[in-house]
Amino acid sequence: VIMFQVPCDAEWFSVIDLSQAFFSVPLHEDSQFLFCFKFLDRVYSWCRIPQGFSESPSIFNQILKKDLEALELPFESTLVQYIDDLLIVSKTESDCTADTIALLNHLGRNGH
Repeated sequence: VIMFQVPCDAEWFSVIDLSQAFFSVPLHEDSQFLFCFKFLDRVYSWCRIPQGFSESPSIFNQILKKDLEALELPFESTLVQYIDDLLIVSKTESDCTADTIALLNHLGRNGH
């Protein structure tokens, strides 16, 4: 259960919702044909994982989890991930703020 990851002495929380973040994940060129559609005699293809694809949340979750493995929070807050929702849990306000900024910078560097 996700809530068991939250330390009982935590007092400060920061939530980041990467809503619709599936669009940040590029589709490999060889897979784009799988997401083609035709409209008014013109063929269109997605170049990013489409929102309506049933596996988009799972694929994005795996990619984000891998990207977050390299993240080092300067004040050792706890980071909890659930699909595209991130929770920073800290003992102090200053730790929470610093680690949230570190997380946001890390996400930006990784294209999220």
